[in-house]
Amino acid sequence: MVRRGVSVIGVVGVLLGLVLAGTAQAATFTRDVGTTTTFSNSASIPIADGHCNDTRFSKDVQGKSDPYPSTIDVAGVSGPITQLEVTLHDISHRYPEDLRVLLVGPAGQSVMLMNRAGSGDDIGPLDDVTLTFDDSWDDQLSDQSAHVSTSYGTGYGCKSIAVQSPLPAPAPAPPYGTALSAFDGTNANGQWKLYAVDTFDGFTGVIDGGWSLDIATGISIEDGECYDGPPQQTPASQYPSTIGVAGMTGAVSDVNVTLHNYSHRTPGDVRMLLVGPQGQKVLVMHHAGTAVDDNGDVDYDNSAIKDQTVTLDDAAAGTLPTPIVSGTYRPTQVDGDEDSQICGNFPATASLPGAAPAAPYSTALSAFDGTDANGTWSLYIVDDYGDNEGTLDGWSLDITTNQYDNSVLADHPAGYWRFGEASGTTAFDSSGNGNNGTYLNGPLLGQPGALALDPNTAASFDGVNDSVRVPDANSLDVGDSFTLEGWVKRASDTQSQTLFNKGGNGLQLTVMNASNGNQLWLRKANITTIAHSVGGVPADGRFHHVVVTRTGAGNATFYIDDVPSGVMLAPAQVIADTAFPLVFADAGKVVNVFDEFALYPDALSAAAVDAHYKAGLGIVSP
Repeated sequence: MVRRGVSVIGVVGVLLGLVLAGTAQAATFTRDVGTTTTFSNSASIPIADGHCNDTRFSKDVQGKSDPYPSTIDVAGVSGPITQLEVTLHDISHRYPEDLRVLLVGPAGQSVMLMNRAGSGDDIGPLDDVTLTFDDSWDDQLSDQSAHVSTSYGTGYGCKSIAVQSPLPAPAPAPPYGTALSAFDGTNANGQWKLYAVDTFDGFTGVIDGGWSLDIATGISIEDGECYDGPPQQTPASQYPSTIGVAGMTGAVSDVNVTLHNYSHRTPGDVRMLLVGPQGQKVLVMHHAGTAVDDNGDVDYDNSAIKDQTVTLDDAAAGTLPTPIVSGTYRPTQVDGDEDSQICGNFPATASLPGAAPAAPYSTALSAFDGTDANGTWSLYIVDDYGDNEGTLDGWSLDITTNQYDNSVLADHPAGYWRFGEASGTTAFDSSGNGNNGTYLNGPLLGQPGALALDPNTAASFDGVNDSVRVPDANSLDVGDSFTLEGWVKRASDTQSQTLFNKGGNGLQLTVMNASNGNQLWLRKANITTIAHSVGGVPADGRFHHVVVTRTGAGNATFYIDDVPSGVMLAPAQVIADTAFPLVFADAGKVVNVFDEFALYPDALSAAAVDAHYKAGLGIVSP
């Protein structure tokens, strides 16, 4: 049945939702290719009486409708047809088995909707009855919604006129199709024609409400060939179908893919490959969902699916069931053999054809973890077994990224200076506390930043007189329990360099020179060294993550690139609040590049420091 509830715009890469929560940015991007559009001609179609096997006439005469044909002009449909419904409105006829109704598409395909079908014991007589024809129905014409019907009926019908007997001109000559799938994959735009005739004398008829077409477009999954001929994987009508992703920052930490309104009589024929912007490739579905009976034949009753919406998620409890039903499942790969009706000629190790990248393929969506989500995602679909086709209305991606800035903000800094300005003199505070600073003496802005998969830039301080000054504020008076954090790139270790300095008896964090082991020193009043790290911050031209946490007198922990250490020298010293401004960098030293500096009013846990460090490198925590 055509999916009447789906009326979407077919947009590539539509951002449906964006959620920022803690360290994660989550968004859904959808490729809605499936649309259903109805076109109608409501004008009445009277059908003249025909004559068959009547001695008064020298030949059979098929009584034509008026108009002959009735037409519907279709325009504005994008994408190939994946499914078609035809509805005849308000039909009246004493013996519908006298009728023949032929549908002809814009490209000339012709399908016999009715050929002397429906005796009085089935649906006749008809009195203002509406009939809908749809390949998805199980039975031929026996009620008000059915398959195309080419039966001869059991009543008086004209036995000399068969399915492939020609209709009167200007109807096209046979052969005529007997299933609406003859229109699948064709362009719907153009003029559609309906020819109706009566074949037996005595009764006229009328299609009083005219007729209509419900045209569905989407991804059509065509037949392949596994055993009866040369093995062939047949690409879907969109190969690949693509989604453009933009606006995501940070590294991918989770990807789920959803298939919308997936239909197939034997879904075990199908292989689906998802390829990310950086080339990672995951076989998300392979020969899943086809049941076989004790003889190894397809059990269609327990295989066929219709309009099922399926989400594939590594964290789901189970794999795809048979039959496939709507729900959330892990990516599923089922390999068969020549006796299983699951095509052993194309195992999970086999490459998909054509434009698809070659195997080997990953089998879990975690293959995308740690990558940049932005760019084009491609879904390749093939069918590798004959006789059965499928459709897919569209698909979507749920993408979560691990963001450094959100990981910082989730821990409620008193100030957070990203140093990402391209110009100007203001070093903006991203914490929301309004502790903006001023760039003094023109640090070089817009330098490549420390963070993986984040375009935010950094600031370079010339070692002569560049610095940043942030006025004192109550929120910056963090006392003796705090965390200082930042990323620093050192050009030289010949001199020490102050990273943070609150002045007076306030906090000060300095990275020392080579003669002092390049250690981090926590100092008070620029005089008393309270503690220092064991390891050092190398001057290797690379960014390093530096952190010191303090939980009052007697306790300080340093982290250099996530490695904790600390040596207490003056544990009784207490760092006090001061009225001095907070200064980053100091004059007369060496060139350093600063990025993502933050001050917190309490000590971060080791787990929080680890999360920040990994988010900065684009590493996804398990």
